[in-house]
Amino acid sequence: MTQSQWGTDTTAYPLAIKQKAAVFNRSLFVGAGLKSKISSVIDNETALVFSRTDFKNPFTSNYEKRREINYGGRSVFTFHGPNSSREWQLLAGVEWMGGNDHIDNYGNQQGIIDTVQYKDHLVLEKHSFFMQYGMDLDRPKKWHLQAGISTNQQRLSYSRLSDSSFGQPEIARTAYQWSPKLGLTYRLLPDMVVFGNAAKGFSTPTIAEIHPSDGRFERSLQAESGWNLEIGIKGSLIGTRLQFQGSVYRFSLNNAIVRRVDASNIEYFVNAGKTRQSGAELWLSYELLSAEQWHPSRWIQQIMLNGSYSYQPYHFLDYQVTGNNYNGHPLTGVPKNVCNLSLSIQTKNGLYLNSMVNNTSRIPLNDASSVYANAYTLWQAKLGYRLMVHSVALNLYIGLDNILDQAYSLGNDINAYGGRYFNPAPGRNYYAGIELDF
Repeated sequence: MTQSQWGTDTTAYPLAIKQKAAVFNRSLFVGAGLKSKISSVIDNETALVFSRTDFKNPFTSNYEKRREINYGGRSVFTFHGPNSSREWQLLAGVEWMGGNDHIDNYGNQQGIIDTVQYKDHLVLEKHSFFMQYGMDLDRPKKWHLQAGISTNQQRLSYSRLSDSSFGQPEIARTAYQWSPKLGLTYRLLPDMVVFGNAAKGFSTPTIAEIHPSDGRFERSLQAESGWNLEIGIKGSLIGTRLQFQGSVYRFSLNNAIVRRVDASNIEYFVNAGKTRQSGAELWLSYELLSAEQWHPSRWIQQIMLNGSYSYQPYHFLDYQVTGNNYNGHPLTGVPKNVCNLSLSIQTKNGLYLNSMVNNTSRIPLNDASSVYANAYTLWQAKLGYRLMVHSVALNLYIGLDNILDQAYSLGNDINAYGGRYFNPAPGRNYYAGIELDF
């Protein structure tokens, strides 16, 4: 059984209008990096980053204000050098990230801040150590081996400033994640290789998942992790005009983090069993016409065609919620097929055209697989003109989005309470702009 494209009747959108629901965001990003050559066989690359975000979100059920300060650093040493006729390289490094967030939540009275619900302070620490080694295995350099390992842990401290009886900060700490990786490539032709990879990956829960907008603190939420096995081929033909890459993979995920929505339309997250994510990917890029084939005086300088296809028949392996068994159901929120085609044309005088078509199959929106977002095809096109005016580079452009005027949902709400799954996207629309580069 499936519901219609826009789902059942709901009061979500009138309520959102009444409460003047919106998102306001201002962010500052600063970074610095240094590359050093310590010796003939040792290099170092170090980077520091800082960001600040001021965020406001009047919502249907509350009014949230956040001040997020994030900072971090990364340092990588590279050791390299000849070993007889073999080339080798060793990378070793550390990455550290910290955050200091103040999250204030109030009642929302038609877009105006009301009484305090809570004021929270969160401090994030995350660190990772990693090492990777690569070398050629034979004299002709057809076989190449790459192996690595990394470890990661996250610690989040939580305090409720609006509650004088709160006491000591609560701590959410993920278990250490060890991630080994082994990769092997074989060069079939000078411009073509086959490859195979086996790696364990992970994804730590975000602050928004551990501390959702209702103010709860999910101390038990753990990182997603799993093994990925992949084989494929990549390279180029017809010189470098046709480039391609194709692969098949199998990813088994444990502790999958799944979104939930309660009766008050508040989202929260849980670790929910295991998934099997096996699939295939194909990417092609073909330079139909290039500047090398045409005399410089010719008007058309380049025509590029690109295409990609993803086959994603993902499903749950071990997943039960409140007595319901969803083993074997398709993975919520993931389309089975996604295809993209694009065309790019460049001319001598600066005129250009970029066009893209995306076809996405229907998407399951709840774990029971009883509600789907319909398949859709999006066609976009952008026509522009680049020119120089004195020392200023101008880019003038106009564009069309959703040229086929498809009725589709963008940013679906997964497992939404009360049938509020769909967020209708704009129909056919237009835009124009000017870019200046001094």
